[in-house]
Amino acid sequence: MTSRKPNALRGRIVRPTIFEVNQAFDLIDQMVDQLIAGELEYASDNGVDVPVFRTKSGAEPMIPPLEGWIAVWQRFADGFGFELDQTALTTLINKLSSNEILRLSEVASVQLCVMQQRAIYRQLDVYRIRSYAVTEQIAIQLEQAA
Repeated sequence: MTSRKPNALRGRIVRPTIFEVNQAFDLIDQMVDQLIAGELEYASDNGVDVPVFRTKSGAEPMIPPLEGWIAVWQRFADGFGFELDQTALTTLINKLSSNEILRLSEVASVQLCVMQQRAIYRQLDVYRIRSYAVTEQIAIQLEQAA
């Protein structure tokens, strides 16, 4: 087993492997697949039906991780200096939160946004990705603790 040296020591950008890309996009890809199929899964959360992801540990509410996904991508955009329109994902959250029907064009916009994110992700430095992702996780935990 080999370990990667930090890019500062190598002097070059270390791109994510296809496995790392697939792992990072696992839940969002699952959500897009459900949207395309028109079959979102719902579960009851304190008497309210909410859309869920299927994870190894069971059903998990979809909206909080999706909000975190948007936040970390905004952190990536700010940190790496690129622009990314995530309006489709924000619209998705709003529609899921209010149990509104999604139009096919909105599903297509979500799919396009995720495809753009995947293309961008494959070009980023894995060490900076991890740093920004950890920073966002800490920010979310601090927000929840407040």
